[in-house]
Amino acid sequence: MRKVPAPKHFALLIGVGFFLLPGTLRGTEFPDHRQWISSTIFELEARNLEVEELPIIEEGVFHSFSSNLLVHLPGSGAETILVLIPLPGPNTRSSPEENQGFLSTSLQLIDELQIRELPFSIDIVYAGAEFEEQKSLRGYLLSPTIPKYSFAVYIEGWGSPGSWNMTNGSAGEVSPGWLVKALLEELKKSGVAPAIQGLMTQLYSLGFGPTTPLAPLLERTIPAVLIGTPLDRNNESTDAQIEGLVRFLTLPREHPDPTRDWERYYILLQFNAFTWFIGEETYLTLTFLLLSAVLLRIRFTSRGKKRYSFLLLKFGLLVLGLSLAMFLLLILGSVLPEILLILRDFPTLFQYNPGAFFLLKVLSGSALFGWVFGAFLLVVPEDQGEVYSAIAIGTLVLDVLLLSVLQVTLGYYYLWALVCTLFFLEAKSLWGKTFWFLLSPFWLIKSLVELFSLDEPALLQAFGGVNLPVDMVVSLLLVPYIAMFLRLRMLAPQKYAKNWILLTSLGFGITAVGLFWTLYIYDPFAHQPKPFQVTLENSIATIESPAPFSEFGSLDFPSSKRVQNTPYPNSPENVTWRSSNSLFLNREVYELNLEFPPFTNEIHVFVETDESEILYDSNFPFRHIPEEDALEVILGDYPPQIIDLRLVVPVGSRPKFRLRITRELPYHPLNDQALNGEVKVIEITHQEFSP
Repeated sequence: MRKVPAPKHFALLIGVGFFLLPGTLRGTEFPDHRQWISSTIFELEARNLEVEELPIIEEGVFHSFSSNLLVHLPGSGAETILVLIPLPGPNTRSSPEENQGFLSTSLQLIDELQIRELPFSIDIVYAGAEFEEQKSLRGYLLSPTIPKYSFAVYIEGWGSPGSWNMTNGSAGEVSPGWLVKALLEELKKSGVAPAIQGLMTQLYSLGFGPTTPLAPLLERTIPAVLIGTPLDRNNESTDAQIEGLVRFLTLPREHPDPTRDWERYYILLQFNAFTWFIGEETYLTLTFLLLSAVLLRIRFTSRGKKRYSFLLLKFGLLVLGLSLAMFLLLILGSVLPEILLILRDFPTLFQYNPGAFFLLKVLSGSALFGWVFGAFLLVVPEDQGEVYSAIAIGTLVLDVLLLSVLQVTLGYYYLWALVCTLFFLEAKSLWGKTFWFLLSPFWLIKSLVELFSLDEPALLQAFGGVNLPVDMVVSLLLVPYIAMFLRLRMLAPQKYAKNWILLTSLGFGITAVGLFWTLYIYDPFAHQPKPFQVTLENSIATIESPAPFSEFGSLDFPSSKRVQNTPYPNSPENVTWRSSNSLFLNREVYELNLEFPPFTNEIHVFVETDESEILYDSNFPFRHIPEEDALEVILGDYPPQIIDLRLVVPVGSRPKFRLRITRELPYHPLNDQALNGEVKVIEITHQEFSP
């Protein structure tokens, strides 16, 4: 691939623009986002590309001071592909140098596309206001002139050498399988190992998971995939990523009609650098063949026909007993994490280590299960221990069907366990059976680890606390593993088998007690800054933290509280305004010049009039707010420091203005050394005036 050097003057343009462009918020650590727009336009036009600057607005809903940049690369085919590249914003966590590298690499991608014969047209949109609740993308998709896109690629970062994160959905929406598979294949050919969590595909389709930047696209039935994260914005060793993406964008292919062929259900199995894609048809075929093989084995093998069917019928109530006992004891086990949260007076502690809380719940429930299970052992004679193998097979089939009802691909965890259980049955030695028993929950445990790494408090609390529907499902899912464990117990040497259950339960119990104590003294902020938010409003400073102040020993606040108010007498910086008015066609025109203090990132302007809430015209969008009994002029977030506002109202209306200005300050105004951590300072100012 031809190497295109990053533009040497790109950083210079940013630096010069920082001092020359209007509206700069001097004193911030981040160049104003409008400067990124100007510099990007310069670079694109230097490549002889026609750049269309598009306003970002939805009448009566939102407005942005930023804009989108559209570059059209014509192709030979009738279809059009959309490539979205978000421009850096004021609240980005990447450094200016990293963002310069990110945009320089995006220009390298354009250089590569320019020298190719494109089978499809490509629209490249530099989105200028994605940091404002995705106003860029939402505003762009509202345009009636955009084409019907075959698919879209959203680039948030360029990954690390040889690896690239992928996201294939959003809460309630899943990217189509054909698109994900095609991108995976082209990246692999270029030596890039995509990092994608297969669990997320299932969570997205169930309505869980975060709302990602793909949401506006998928909601409009535009197939889309996201690559990279805002935290990997660099331009080091990205040749392989660009090569793979160029191959993907320029490969001639037929694109399915998204209204008829979406393929929502598929499986992504990833282990280290290897990713396997299993489509819906392949998965359903494998499921049918495997379940058929299990039924045929039971039907036509003498042992299966004579023993398993008989044992399942004879001891069928044992399955219900196992499930019911595990369900009740899981609920009792859930009480332990709840007690811990009460003792710590820290309701959100589970969010910092959700896996440990779930493990505490399962360990305590399993320990209780073992101690009360002796009565069930009397039901099964020692010479009929294969009943547990039969229960394992029968409940695994039920689990596959149950999970498939929730989401068709969820059953693959237990299809894997079913395969392992078949080998478990065939193994002759105790060690062989133990191997297959330990291997059977591999994909389930891997997905649980991924689950507990998510920032989804409601979902995590459902697994870690008391939740009857979740506990009921989990108890049924645990039965086959309990059955295999009890089968191993009967095959163990007699001197160990006698106390097998008791010793195992004792081990679970001791581990649960140790884990309880570990979580009781656990400090979630030992290796990360303590989070605080200070809100300054109406001469009051409100200090908030997710943890009670007792977790932070240096604070002189009531220890059980997580919110504390303290006087803050300092006067905030107000908006400076000048106004003039004139008559035009029996209407009154007000022109206001507003100068905002530095670090202003959100403005609400409400207009009240004596006559009625009538506003004929304005140079900004506006809407009626019933709860405020006023009109709101929608200015937008992260404004320039000086704004000219023009309003046309009925004569004699005598408008009154109420302003609500929010600033995120880069300094701590309280000078309180006790707040030693990650402090976010928000200042909210209310101001009224009549011109």
